[in-house]
Amino acid sequence: MKQVLRWADAHHARTGKWPKVHSGPIKESPQDTWSGINGSLRSGYRGFPVGSSLPRFLETFRGTRNQGHLSRLSVRQILGWADAHYERTGKWPGVLSGQVVDAPGETWSGISQSLTDGRRGLRRGSSLAKLLGRYRGKRSNRNLPRLTIAQVLRWADAHHARTDKWPTCFVGTWPNRKSRPVTESPGETWVGINSALTHGGRGLPGGSSVAGLLAERRGTRNHSYLPPLNIRQILVWADEYHRRHKKWPRENSGPAKDALGETWSGINSALRNGKRGLPPGYSLARVMAERRGVRNYWSVGRLTIKQILTWADKYKSRKGRWPGARSGLVIGGRGETWNGINMALKGGLRGLAGGESLFRLLTRRR
Repeated sequence: MKQVLRWADAHHARTGKWPKVHSGPIKESPQDTWSGINGSLRSGYRGFPVGSSLPRFLETFRGTRNQGHLSRLSVRQILGWADAHYERTGKWPGVLSGQVVDAPGETWSGISQSLTDGRRGLRRGSSLAKLLGRYRGKRSNRNLPRLTIAQVLRWADAHHARTDKWPTCFVGTWPNRKSRPVTESPGETWVGINSALTHGGRGLPGGSSVAGLLAERRGTRNHSYLPPLNIRQILVWADEYHRRHKKWPRENSGPAKDALGETWSGINSALRNGKRGLPPGYSLARVMAERRGVRNYWSVGRLTIKQILTWADKYKSRKGRWPGARSGLVIGGRGETWNGINMALKGGLRGLAGGESLFRLLTRRR
């Protein structure tokens, strides 16, 4: 025995580890192997008592950890180590938390496996996550609490009431799947709730979403299922906008105040893409041009130098001076402005050559 212990000590001094059955030949005695020593210990050969093994031998004489003969564990003991871990780190341990500081040799992964397999005196079918969820209230993505529609709606109502006190740009907002975590239930997120509503699980049937649920139960606007639009209704909203602002709406005119939840940008997008019951290929500017005679700056006609000079002559005869870029509307130009003409001359727009200006044109030609 003393000889084997000397070989084991030498192995440990050399490698930093105690020998195992599969550690190969013994350097101090090449004709012997650790597997052979283990066999002799088991069978009682070479002067050893029968019924031992290399792991048990080292456990007895060197206090090493014998994986095949580990001490019993209890739930109370595991929870004590978990509480100490939480006090020290501020987090509950998981299977990746490594060594158990308060129990040398133990690992959180090994403890969880023992709970799962029912080894070391523990009941089978549990896990570290389940144990901490049951006795310490720790959330586990594999064992989340059940949800109910009524509960989700209460959290949504609280979110809406709370945002009603925020700055104006956030007033009265309903949650969506990208909203911040649920304040009333730490650990819950709206993206997680949306997933449960969509795919089912946690007591929910699936086939819905946060947006769909709120549209159904709270009358909110669901952008995935917007109501249909028609040109006549858009024109009614546009006429009301013109009455209020003395100008026609554009794509960037913001919310359509007479249509709850609608924006002129959204209406323009629906017109362009032919969505929500509208014919494709339109735009807000085109509708305004065709139905209300509003000048469409994206489809204005071509210009010629001759036409510009004719308008300039008419301006000179009326005003007694030549027009400039700041001279406003072109008399008889049906919405043309001298600034717009000047920009077209400079930029080579609307059929003009470019590199010119209104001032240079009139200086050269008039």
